[in-house]
Amino acid sequence: MLPKRQPVSYFADEKYNGQKGRKLVEDILGGESDFPFPKSVHSVIDCIDLFLPKDGIVLDFFAGSGTTGHATLMLNDRDGGSRQFILCTNNENNIARDDCYERIKRIIYIL
Repeated sequence: MLPKRQPVSYFADEKYNGQKGRKLVEDILGGESDFPFPKSVHSVIDCIDLFLPKDGIVLDFFAGSGTTGHATLMLNDRDGGSRQFILCTNNENNIARDDCYERIKRIIYIL
């Protein structure tokens, strides 16, 4: 395993591009998503990995399309962690049911 690095002021790698976040959500959900600006799952993975222990709990009050839950599951799969997540949203335009819930359900099935 590579040693952890101190964060820099911004993430400049192409994998952090938000357009890739949108494409990922569309690929997972099998078409277009009503959620316009999902974050890159890689930026969230790196933030969780930098600041949360392997058995920590992530709380996301603005879950949107579920990127934080997705990132937590991917990171646990990658490093054997047991992180948990709590996702909250106001379900505006059915985002919780149509996007967030569906995304997390499909990622659990894939991993």
